Amino acid sequence: MESIGSSLPLMQFDVDEYSYFDNWSDNTYYYATITISWFETGEVLQEINEVHDLHIIGHTQHISTRRMSSENLIIEDINFDGYKDIRLPFALMQVHVYYYCWIFDNETGQFVFRPDLYIPNLKIDRDNHTIRASWRNGYSDFVYYEFADNALIPMEKESLGIPVRDENGNLVNCDITYEMIEGEWVEVSRLPTRAFG
Repeated sequence: MESIGSSLPLMQFDVDEYSYFDNWSDNTYYYATITISWFETGEVLQEINEVHDLHIIGHTQHISTRRMSSENLIIEDINFDGYKDIRLPFALMQVHVYYYCWIFDNETGQFVFRPDLYIPNLKIDRDNHTIRASWRNGYSDFVYYEFADNALIPMEKESLGIPVRDENGNLVNCDITYEMIEGEWVEVSRLPTRAFG
């Protein structure tokens, strides 16, 4: 049970995972349903069927992590509006974890699915009110977002360990920082990658 906001009663969250085997594609598909109810009365407030949300995102096959359970449902304020939201791990890969996120709408009393939060390795910085996404593809990328008018806005990107050619034509690894300016990533700094050890 959780308190979503100071003015709301306690809520109960239950996650049921289910699967089916598709003979045609020879794949097993995994899905989850989240049931949200008032803790005291048991009255169901909302049922979230992840099959529908998969189609919103554009993915039809669920990569099972065997982590879609009530114990792994994360309940926290994602968009810094004072109300707790929910996210559920969807895909667990070698270095990337993706989440399905639903933001609580205080006007409707419903959790609203947010496909724009389907970003790798989502991390919330409460002190700076930012959200960070990160991924690795030979080098490391970090993108920092802010919420403005309930929209997720990219603000800054760091690309670490990118091989670039110097003035002599030699490949060197650099850490490059970009800022989002008028809808475009603009490089604002470039430094040699710091050596560790």
